[in-house]
Amino acid sequence: MRVRASGSGTILALSIATLPLWMYLEGVDFPKTSPNSYLSGLTALSIPFPQSGAGDWHLLHSFSGGPGALTVAGDANAAFVNTNDFLAASGVQECSGILRQAGIPVPADVPVFAASPQRAVVDLLVSHFRRGMERSYLQLEDYFDTPQEVERLYDFVRSEASSLPPDERQFVLSHVENLAAA
Repeated sequence: MRVRASGSGTILALSIATLPLWMYLEGVDFPKTSPNSYLSGLTALSIPFPQSGAGDWHLLHSFSGGPGALTVAGDANAAFVNTNDFLAASGVQECSGILRQAGIPVPADVPVFAASPQRAVVDLLVSHFRRGMERSYLQLEDYFDTPQEVERLYDFVRSEASSLPPDERQFVLSHVENLAAA
């Protein structure tokens, strides 16, 4: 990341880790979210949920492009997949405090709802299936590093996937079972 040094006109090469995220993200305009219209997909997989171990370097990328760059799932108005008919609000949680703690400038009066990593994976896999993809490009091991994280994903899918249509359920289960077997 290159940043122009104040007053000197010199370009300094700095690691992203050396500067706070707010320096890159001032003025982020969050879309309105709720338990039925929430951040999902790779956006949600980038959020560092403490109980999941997920969250990665995509956090800066996901939140630096404005509201159009954030993947919103749920309500019929959302551009991403809507799995609410089958999963309701399962795995969707309010995360504005987590984002603030990670350096994302979320206004104090703005709630931000996002899919848990497990729900985000199901949403992504269902989206890939509905787009006619025979295999998902999603590399689950990029987001679930430990056997416990993989087990939580597998448990979520086993408990929640039963409500999906049979062909979608099979697609999701086969992808997650492949990861669990690896």
